[in-house]
Amino acid sequence: MARPATGTAFTSRGVHFAVVALGGGKRLARAVPSATTLDAARERARFATELCSALTKAGHLDLHEKIVALVVEADDAARLDAIAAKVAGLCGGELVRAAPPGPAPTTFRDVREQLTAGKLHKRYPDVVEAMSAEHAKDIARKAERYVEPIMGAKPVASVTLDDALEVMRRLPDTLSAASRRHVAWGMRRVLGLAVFPLRLLAANPIPDGFMPKLGRPRARGFLYPDEVDRLGACDRVPLARRVLWSFLAREGMRKDEATGLEWSDTRKAGAVGWVDLDRGTVHLDEHKTASTAGSRDWPLDPGVVVALTRWRALQGKGRRFVFGDGTTPIQTDHLADVLREDLLAAGVDRAELHATTDTRRAMNVHDLRGVFVTTSMAAGRTEA
Repeated sequence: MARPATGTAFTSRGVHFAVVALGGGKRLARAVPSATTLDAARERARFATELCSALTKAGHLDLHEKIVALVVEADDAARLDAIAAKVAGLCGGELVRAAPPGPAPTTFRDVREQLTAGKLHKRYPDVVEAMSAEHAKDIARKAERYVEPIMGAKPVASVTLDDALEVMRRLPDTLSAASRRHVAWGMRRVLGLAVFPLRLLAANPIPDGFMPKLGRPRARGFLYPDEVDRLGACDRVPLARRVLWSFLAREGMRKDEATGLEWSDTRKAGAVGWVDLDRGTVHLDEHKTASTAGSRDWPLDPGVVVALTRWRALQGKGRRFVFGDGTTPIQTDHLADVLREDLLAAGVDRAELHATTDTRRAMNVHDLRGVFVTTSMAAGRTEA
């Protein structure tokens, strides 16, 4: 049982203090601004002691500090009477303490951020698949740009089909069918996770059949082998980008996989992947299909090993990233525009590489992966 409160007072440097000992070694000492004598401070301490004793008997020990603060700061008898009345009402059951505020409702943005940060995978690894950094970044970018201005701050339990339809209605006309579908997929995925495993919703408000149809795919751009060579040899293009373009066309990596590559002898923990020039291999720990395929390792083309060895020598000692300034990876934003500008600088100006039409889209960096696949199969390698 909690001990009754006791009170006393003291004076320090001309200031009178009320002291309430609450038991268990805990004491509250507070200056009494309105006390002009030690007896006045002692009387204020006695008053606070009585109120704290009543709260202790009623089981409201957590209110002691608040009541003592109110009592010592009160500047007139009417205020003290009001405090006493509230305590009496609370202890006698006439007043009901307001419940402490609960946690803020989980919003759509909260669930999306848990997904793209990998937190849901860590909490529910058997239900929520891992995703690559590239995939997570793409989901987050589309959500922040198109979805969350409308439903991001809404409690996820309040999101409706009308909200989702409004997101789709506001998408720009220039957005491709594939991008529109990916926006819709992201919304449905987040709300599906709110149903299970988070159990914040009884059912997904976005029904089956909501996803836009893709329609007929547009033709992709491609480079002939001699155009790849012209691009790599063009001294009007910075050497770091020439090495990157040539590497992608010869090894078939996705851009975020390649730009995250580190040298094996200077790599840091958690590296996306690394190049081992001594063994002529590349090791990729994180990639788009990481949830199903695991890590990948393969021998580099001998010519690529020679080129990267010379590139490493030009970079100098202690550099970490294969592509970039050595200490930070090359930036991937608007990299497709940069590639097309470099192609024009190299004299590779076929119209179908640079114009987007209803049946064809301008070349992007991922199409260099297609160059690798096509030339590899032409050289007798299998699809696997």
